[in-house]
Amino acid sequence: MTYTEVARGQDLLAALAAQPQAWLTAVGEIEGVELGVAGAEAGGPRKLLARWTLASLMGPGGGPFWVVLSRQSDTGISVVAGVLERATSCGVQVFGSGGAHVSAADAGRGTSAASGAAKAPDAKGQASPEPAWAAQAQASAPPRAPESDDEDIWPDAGDLVEHFAFGLCDVLMASDDRLKIRDKNGPGRIREIRAEVLRVHPPVARDGKRLFKLERKN
Repeated sequence: MTYTEVARGQDLLAALAAQPQAWLTAVGEIEGVELGVAGAEAGGPRKLLARWTLASLMGPGGGPFWVVLSRQSDTGISVVAGVLERATSCGVQVFGSGGAHVSAADAGRGTSAASGAAKAPDAKGQASPEPAWAAQAQASAPPRAPESDDEDIWPDAGDLVEHFAFGLCDVLMASDDRLKIRDKNGPGRIREIRAEVLRVHPPVARDGKRLFKLERKN
């Protein structure tokens, strides 16, 4: 895993495009935001005024990036989500994992930027029920060996976990001894948890991602 700071005033999408990793996540503060929102009327992305907290950003190295933004106002906390079209960093931390990312052009042709090997199209011509970027990210993730007595399976940034106390959560950052997670069904609270107190079950597929069940160690 890599860690990069995007300085204040930098174009965030340009900084993300310069990252070579297959999967990126980020948190921080941004402004000058333009957001593509599902179901919005034609006419371009939605422009957001003022500064926003980047609670979550995730996507393959070549984009697109799905974001969750929050902002405190006189009427309470506003939360919006969508595909990031433009933003300027006010201090953003980027975490990358995996190998070389798949470029948008290669993704459209179904080829890997790392190997250049062609991928066979769907014989039935049916669209995947999950977002295309999620499928690309899953395909580019390094293979995981089955769990054994002498090898641990551990989540990476971009995975999902089912925590015994916090429920379903996104993994924002992963190290050898800690996870930073954000709950998906609650207020979006971010927590750090220690590996030594967890029992991690082998992952299953969910919404194009890996889902790990986390239990408390006896």
